[in-house]
Amino acid sequence: MKLTFSNIHCHTNLSIYDSIRHAPEYIDYILSTGGDAIAFTEHGNMSSFPHYYLYTEKLKKQGVKIKSIPGIEAYFIPSLNEWQKAYNKAKEEKEENKKRPQKEEAETLVYEVEEDTKKLHLDKIKHRNHLILLAKNEQGLTSLFTLVSRSFKYGFYKYPRMDFEALAEHNKEKNLVCLSGCVAGPFSSLAAKLTHENKSYEEIQTELLNLTDRFVSLISRENFFYEIQFNKLAQQHIINQHLIDLSKKTDIKLVVTNDCHYPRPELWKDRELYKKLGRLNFKDENLKLPETIDELDYELYPKNADDTYAAYKKYCSAYSFYDDETIKDAINNSWHITNDLIQDIKADTSVKLPEFKSPTKQLTELCLKSLKEKELDKKQEYIDRLKYELELFKSKKFENYFLTMHKAINAVKKQCLIGTGRGSGTGSLVCYLLDMTQTDPLKHSLSIHRFISPGRSQYPDIDLDFENKEKVTKILKKTFGDDNVVPISNYNTMQLKSLIKDISKFYDIPFQEVNTMTRAIEQEVRKKVLKKGDDKNLFQLTWENTSEHSPTFNAFIEKYPHVASHIKVLFQQNRSIGRHAGGLLVCNNLENKMPLIKSGGVIQSAITEGVSYKHLEEFGFLKFDCLALLTLRIIRNCIEKILVSKNKKPTFENVKLFYDRYLHPDNANLDDEKVFKNVWWKGRYPAIFQFSEKNAQRFGKQFKPLSVDDISSITSIWRPGPLAADVHTKVLDIRTGKKQVIYEHPALKEILEVTSGEMIYQEQLLDIASKLAKMNIDDCDALRKAVLKRVFSTKDEALVKRNKLKIKFIDGCVANNFPKHKAEELFKKIEFCAGYLFSRNHSFAYSLISYQCSWLFTYHEKEWLQAYLENKEDTGAKENVLDEIKKLGYEFIKPDINTSTDTWEIESKKIYFSLNALKGLGKKAIFEILTKKPYNSIDDLLFDENKALGKKPLEVLIKIGALDSMQLIGADKMFSSYKHMFNVVIENFTKIKNKKRGKENLEKLLLELPRDEEWNAAEKLENINKIMGLVDSGILISDSIKKKLEKHNIKSIDEFDKENAKKELVWFVIKDVATKLTKNNKPYAIISSMGTRGTDTRIRQWNTSGNGYKKYGLYVAEVEFDEEWGFSIRNYSDKVMQLA
Repeated sequence: MKLTFSNIHCHTNLSIYDSIRHAPEYIDYILSTGGDAIAFTEHGNMSSFPHYYLYTEKLKKQGVKIKSIPGIEAYFIPSLNEWQKAYNKAKEEKEENKKRPQKEEAETLVYEVEEDTKKLHLDKIKHRNHLILLAKNEQGLTSLFTLVSRSFKYGFYKYPRMDFEALAEHNKEKNLVCLSGCVAGPFSSLAAKLTHENKSYEEIQTELLNLTDRFVSLISRENFFYEIQFNKLAQQHIINQHLIDLSKKTDIKLVVTNDCHYPRPELWKDRELYKKLGRLNFKDENLKLPETIDELDYELYPKNADDTYAAYKKYCSAYSFYDDETIKDAINNSWHITNDLIQDIKADTSVKLPEFKSPTKQLTELCLKSLKEKELDKKQEYIDRLKYELELFKSKKFENYFLTMHKAINAVKKQCLIGTGRGSGTGSLVCYLLDMTQTDPLKHSLSIHRFISPGRSQYPDIDLDFENKEKVTKILKKTFGDDNVVPISNYNTMQLKSLIKDISKFYDIPFQEVNTMTRAIEQEVRKKVLKKGDDKNLFQLTWENTSEHSPTFNAFIEKYPHVASHIKVLFQQNRSIGRHAGGLLVCNNLENKMPLIKSGGVIQSAITEGVSYKHLEEFGFLKFDCLALLTLRIIRNCIEKILVSKNKKPTFENVKLFYDRYLHPDNANLDDEKVFKNVWWKGRYPAIFQFSEKNAQRFGKQFKPLSVDDISSITSIWRPGPLAADVHTKVLDIRTGKKQVIYEHPALKEILEVTSGEMIYQEQLLDIASKLAKMNIDDCDALRKAVLKRVFSTKDEALVKRNKLKIKFIDGCVANNFPKHKAEELFKKIEFCAGYLFSRNHSFAYSLISYQCSWLFTYHEKEWLQAYLENKEDTGAKENVLDEIKKLGYEFIKPDINTSTDTWEIESKKIYFSLNALKGLGKKAIFEILTKKPYNSIDDLLFDENKALGKKPLEVLIKIGALDSMQLIGADKMFSSYKHMFNVVIENFTKIKNKKRGKENLEKLLLELPRDEEWNAAEKLENINKIMGLVDSGILISDSIKKKLEKHNIKSIDEFDKENAKKELVWFVIKDVATKLTKNNKPYAIISSMGTRGTDTRIRQWNTSGNGYKKYGLYVAEVEFDEEWGFSIRNYSDKVMQLA
């Protein structure tokens, strides 16, 4: 008998911590071994569907015969209702026993624990079985999507479960193929349970027949198969025997599967390691890896027919109940399922958006209404532009997209502030009229063709900024339906350095050796890979760039080659499910259109969107980017405070009225010279959007802007690419009159004059191609894409296309009386600039927000600073904020129990610290203080039942000296110092709080304990830093020292100019010193230091042990900075001067 076989039980890296490598690798291996079909069956999810479907479609277009079948290895239980009853009962019993209840949700990740599912589970709560379900046709695919989505929605308890009722409801048309399951399946589980209960073989057969009847009634006899596998597991052979006998009794066919978990046979050890990495933090996890595959019970790669038959002979020859012909039939049945029973399934790739009646008419009416409301309906240029855009959108059938966006914005804008615009969408008049942007594209000369062009088929991106993403998501769910709005998933993957460290644990490689190596490799690779102007945030260590550029890494893998082989396989394997920063899907009946998943208690998409994969649009889903912008929250809070100061209620309606009158770009005075001079000319930037970085601030001050266009130029120039090309220097030379620009054509002057002759915008490229080279819109857009991708693509096809566009550009310039040699020079310049050109549409809209911040700061400084402080008090950037505001001339007044409130109070140039900003005080204690003050005596603090504070809040207040108003501290007071009070009260809190003898104990302690002096400067500094989150340099630096430092321009170490300086004289406070030895056994010191901001900065000082340094001492030194080594002090300790 000729054997044919298809692997119909396969897992990929989307069965997290159970299987490895991507779906295309499985398909490639299947094809290499003569196969023509494969079914993918992830544990509990179908997240690999887009990966194998799209790859299969690509192969088919190339003439390859291959079928990839959608499936799932579902977590199955007989009844979710019965399970819920058992769970509720167990929960009640635990609560009665005063034990902690079980968690309702898995925290972040669902992953299979193979050993767990193969054990006999008598626990009804934890019990789950594996069941293979395959889509038979397109309707079956929809059924699978729905079943998976609902298993996460309604059957989730650590794992997504489905039951007989779900199968009955969603397989009415019998469009699913079902296999009985592996050794963890319902048949094997039932047989094991009955064996455990000492039932006879025939009794077990009877129960399995009953279970068969139940499945057949829901699936159909044609579509149900008994699944057998071959391995060393004793339970596997027990269930195989039962299923072979059942097949003879029922005529239900057997099918052999291989349960694949890695795509090639040699990857078995990598898979074992990957499984263990998932449990690395478990105390009982064994770090020993098997030496050979013979130590395992199974081989889990996709075998062909001959290999599968050989596995049968290898694992089953000791058992007499197997019959060769029966097994051959079961092997062939797998091919029958994939080629005869299951159709060639086509996914629905049509656009999936909410439907609107007469969308063209609706969109037109909405735009015309808005045009009239904005009093633009009489202006022909607006009418013409609107007509052009509407016709363009109609031709591409984009109306539903814009109507969906309008519906979303219309709901959100009633409760939240929305940004002025983001991305290229600010160039669209339709977007402006529908309130998706606040930027009039005609008034501000923004390009529609950067957003969309006639020749572009993809949907345009409309990105939106909101003050609060969570609130927006709730509004959208209420507007479109809770089940129709979900966040988009992405996956967190294994990164090189952490992967090396983890793998090394399994091979007993010393931690210090691994740590030293991983610390070195990034600097080695960065030094070789990153060029001046590159965005360092986009840098990533890969196997390729590390093995090419890191000698330290190469030495390590040469010494440990087995680690290298694992890294190659496991690098960027999935380790957890993440969530897109702002991406949402809006779609009706979403659960039927994709297999939704749940992570961290949140239902989200199965199809991912990220750097590696962009699959959503391939299947007709459009991503809505809803990003939270902290600046909008600060703006809203500031307006609320302004309203309160004017005795108006800070309702959102009033906030919106204020915003529309003073800040909306349609109504704001965007040419207010006072605003520009107060911020940019003076270099005052508190919470000014896009100007938090010191060098950008300095450039803004040098630029001296007087328009929003100028702000846009600053933010577009102050980016890595333009800086590397020295654009900032060239522009400043022109603006200050040092140099002049000679425009070689009137069109170039018209386009480039606004940016001092420099090309910094993509829209300028489009305009040059259109106005100078007279290219049509589609060719202009194609040229933009071609030169922008020049750096990233060297494929022949791309080069040919780019060269054709180059010829067209040069010929067009010549026809417009521009000399050929100058046209060629201009094209070279365009290619050079292409790597850093920015979108003016986006830049201008964001610059409007910068201007709004500046206007509020200029005219409502107090409220602006209060809002800024309140929105930063819970972040790690608080120290920077306080330092920034100090430089504006403000003095921070330390908190006091009787005068402080839960907000930042500002009077004149004094800012009173908010109680909310004190770490460890707690909301409850703050409420008690505010409602029960004044606190006048020690009795109020400790003994008054209505006012007394707990130990922790009292400790916080004592450590920062927040009890001055109570007159308890001083030479002639109850406590000599706050340190004395701490030692008496906090160290003996239990004694003092004794109900009967508390006061008596306090009096004794006051007599017995020494009256301490106040905390020293270092102790004060540490207390303030930990609780208030700031480094009060005034504690260590006297005014006279501070003036001397400023006079000699000696900056804090955290103000070191890493971009431009190699060596600078700086001051710093030493937090700690560690002595190390070089390879040559010479001592050097690692100094942990901090500057103005309190952030930790490490400095290496060579040729010294550092033993003479004083903790919290203030020092000045000449410090060098190097990308590889960081900060260092060369030579000896006499290069470091102690000031305090």
